[in-house]
Amino acid sequence: MWGQWGGGADGCCMPRVERETAARISEEIGNLMKEIETLVEEKAKESADMTKFIREGGPLLYKGASVTMNSKALNGSQRVVVDGVLSAEECKELQRLTNAAASAGDGYRGKTSPHTPSETFYGVTVLKALKLGQEGKVPLHSAYLYYNVTEKVRHMMESYFRLEVPLHFSYSHLVCRTAIDEKQEGRSDNSHEVHVDNCILNAEALVCVKEPPAYTFRDYSAILYLNGDFEGGAFYFTELDAKTETVSSSAPRIHVHHQTQLLPVGPVPWEYPLSHCKR
Repeated sequence: MWGQWGGGADGCCMPRVERETAARISEEIGNLMKEIETLVEEKAKESADMTKFIREGGPLLYKGASVTMNSKALNGSQRVVVDGVLSAEECKELQRLTNAAASAGDGYRGKTSPHTPSETFYGVTVLKALKLGQEGKVPLHSAYLYYNVTEKVRHMMESYFRLEVPLHFSYSHLVCRTAIDEKQEGRSDNSHEVHVDNCILNAEALVCVKEPPAYTFRDYSAILYLNGDFEGGAFYFTELDAKTETVSSSAPRIHVHHQTQLLPVGPVPWEYPLSHCKR
């Protein structure tokens, strides 16, 4: 028996050429399997991305509001640009409220130019505006309009993104950025550095770390422009690979995005944006 087994074992050995052919075929099969796995992963990703796009697109709820650019047009997910959010008169009323109620460096410990030395920054919160209204220092109906606009944006975004849980405000700010005339010549900086609210960007490592002092509890941000009578002020998203999509900041336009996006704001001579919200 042992002799037979030994002879059988010797007889199963293949010539060198056949062994090499078998190894090559085995390697090709392995490579083919890897390609199939890659294709499956890509299809799964495409399906997931498509699901995100399909999930978006709920009703905006308010007459006159219309989607100008969706996530696909903005080269990302959970992004939208909406026009016609407010009437021209509502925009003017909120601008008048800003002129009357905003204080220099509000929210930045009184620092007049917190983001760039080329612009001044004035702001007022909803609470402060309502208090000033109750004290008769600003029209109370204007303060209520400010509050109601923030609620309008919140409801609109909950509906458009078909969120299963409600949004809750983290911070709302009615602000005015004004270019300083003598500091505009040869200017190349942005009004706001590239950033994400809820994580710390490390552009060199192509990562964004979700940890304090970033506002890690924020999920969505919305910026509503109330005027467009200025030059510059382009709003755009920046990916980690530095690809950008530019969106003009005309009024009354709102930019909304999930807080995984990188965004700077181009040089802005004069604008009134609001607001930030979280889930």
